[in-house]
Amino acid sequence: YVVQTDRRKELYDFLRTKEIYAQVHYIPVHLMPYYRQLGWKKGDFPLAEAYYERCLSLPMYPTLTHDEQTYVIDQLKQIPYLRDVKAAGYEITEAGKRLQPLLIDIEHLAGKPLLTVMLDNKEIFRETLETGRYQFEAPMAAVIKPATGVYQVLFDGQLIQQGKVNRKPSRRASYADYVDTKIGTAHSRWMIGPGPWMPFGMVKIGPDNQNDGWQAGYDPTFESVGAFSHVHEWTMGGLGMLPVNGPLKIKVGDQRSAPGEGYRSAIDKTTEEAPLGYYKVDLTDYNIKAELTATTRASFQRYTYPKGTDSRVMIDLQTPSEYKYKIPEVSLKKVSDRRIEGYSKQVAPDVWN
Repeated sequence: YVVQTDRRKELYDFLRTKEIYAQVHYIPVHLMPYYRQLGWKKGDFPLAEAYYERCLSLPMYPTLTHDEQTYVIDQLKQIPYLRDVKAAGYEITEAGKRLQPLLIDIEHLAGKPLLTVMLDNKEIFRETLETGRYQFEAPMAAVIKPATGVYQVLFDGQLIQQGKVNRKPSRRASYADYVDTKIGTAHSRWMIGPGPWMPFGMVKIGPDNQNDGWQAGYDPTFESVGAFSHVHEWTMGGLGMLPVNGPLKIKVGDQRSAPGEGYRSAIDKTTEEAPLGYYKVDLTDYNIKAELTATTRASFQRYTYPKGTDSRVMIDLQTPSEYKYKIPEVSLKKVSDRRIEGYSKQVAPDVWN
């Protein structure tokens, strides 16, 4: 990631005396050293081929000696990367006081620095950091009408960023609002995924983005959705649906397929939300917003289509799953222009279902 070298005057001045100036590059992920060591090639990478990592380049050799290079690297590890600062869209209550958090998304690599947050020249938060990435809630007093404040973020007493924060009255949050059902889904099993699943629910609708096979289902590194399927139980899957428009396609497409191959759609990861009881994402190939929720025995899906398109919903009774299954019998009947009824019998040979 881009390290904010200009925030650390000592290192900045040293690099200037050596006439070394940083450059920002956007490097395809499959060319990053880590993935090259793993032997990954362009077609093997699970993310979209257009995905690039933002990197900082410092031309240290042969200008710097080995000791000077070591010094620069050690200094860079101690400089934070402040990813984002924004007011939360909710309020919390502490000690009987209503507060609106200022969300601080920050990451660093070495040491135990002191993070301090100021609001309108008053300290509202401080924390000693361990190595890693954090999203802190710096408490601001809740407001009864829109207001603007000035924040400052300091790292070991050094200012690394300041700016304006817009505040407004917001809804009260509960502990349930902190749940993100995407957590734990990476490299997981079929029955673990984001979605509005009720306890002991017969319907467990959620996004699938992988091919058939072990650990199939949902993985957050894939930036697409093949279908929203209704069954996510051990050795059991089925009934996929996806809103689409444009040319008719009857196959889902490979998890690494190029755009347009199959009815699978790329997604905008920044729009993906998966709190309790709700899932939302924008399907960018179709310009459709998809929203899901569920009861114990039924799903509810809301699709917002662009105007003037041949909008429709795909229904796929045999979607990719962890264990392949066969469908020996299907019955579908159109009851009206807005209703169909039917059933399918499914068999997964040699597994426990």
